[in-house]
Amino acid sequence: VDDSLANGSLVTYKVSARNDAFGPLASWNSASDKATPAGPPIAESDPSAVALSDSTIELDWVDTFNDNGRDISSYVAVLYTGGDPTSCDADGNVDANGATAHEMGTDTSTAFAGLSPNSQYKLAVWAFNGQGCTESGEVVAHTAPGVITSIDTTGPSKNGDLFDFVWTGGNMGGDNLTNQYQIYYRLNGGSEHGPISIGDFIEAEPLQYGHTVSVQARACRDYGGDPICQEQLSDPFVLGVPVDPRVEGLQFISDGDELSNDGTFVWDGWPAGWPSNDYENVQFACDDHPGGSFQDAADTKSCHVNVLLTKTPYLTIRVTANGGKHYDISYDGFDYD
Repeated sequence: VDDSLANGSLVTYKVSARNDAFGPLASWNSASDKATPAGPPIAESDPSAVALSDSTIELDWVDTFNDNGRDISSYVAVLYTGGDPTSCDADGNVDANGATAHEMGTDTSTAFAGLSPNSQYKLAVWAFNGQGCTESGEVVAHTAPGVITSIDTTGPSKNGDLFDFVWTGGNMGGDNLTNQYQIYYRLNGGSEHGPISIGDFIEAEPLQYGHTVSVQARACRDYGGDPICQEQLSDPFVLGVPVDPRVEGLQFISDGDELSNDGTFVWDGWPAGWPSNDYENVQFACDDHPGGSFQDAADTKSCHVNVLLTKTPYLTIRVTANGGKHYDISYDGFDYD
């Protein structure tokens, strides 16, 4: 046994033998070969870390180490938040020194549970094969954002011809929902929509306009790869009534007077759902400008307007909702003649 050889270094050895059974030999009989003494494990790649939830990260190192000539007898996976505090002695004992350590035997994966939501963690693996300890490269993983506990909105605000609420922020149990996050949402238990960012509309589905809606949401954050998302929706938060003030089947019929733009607006229906929805009132006005003198919606769906030749006929529909707020849409008669 030669204890002076260097682990992991190629060695050539030669053995010679002779005897005098049939008289002295002119030369030695010999044989030679090459071999490499076993050394500590070699880290050939980094382990893989994946966030399973807002409190659990899975670490896998199945292809991380080469055993370097001697089977690996134990792995220790470690998780920490600052600099790596861990060390390993010649007998394979890992000192966690404040890190979370999982002694895994020869298993090649583990899950760290009980972590904080929306947090960054660092992870590594120690491998031991009786010849020494080797630590893998360090990997970084993030837990998913926490469950949303409050949401901030404005509106409803004009969104084309519609009026929808706007997402402006919120909270995840102590962490603010900022422009680093996107959210997925559903209204009144409907389909999930998103992702949207701060300042974007929380758009209602067609049949939800005119009715009080509540929103449930969950947050995602992108750290430069695939977004990491909270899977659990928040409790419902009441928003109010999104508004669709449009009327159906609108036409403008000119009186045919060459000296004016007089005519009549006619339409088939009031804003969808009125009067059985949550709008407080629906009114209309016809004039030579948007707005004018409003009348309450009635069974008759028409109005005549007297307009100078230099002016434009307008129909304005006004919906009142959300505690007396007005939501208007104005139609240029020349677009419907």
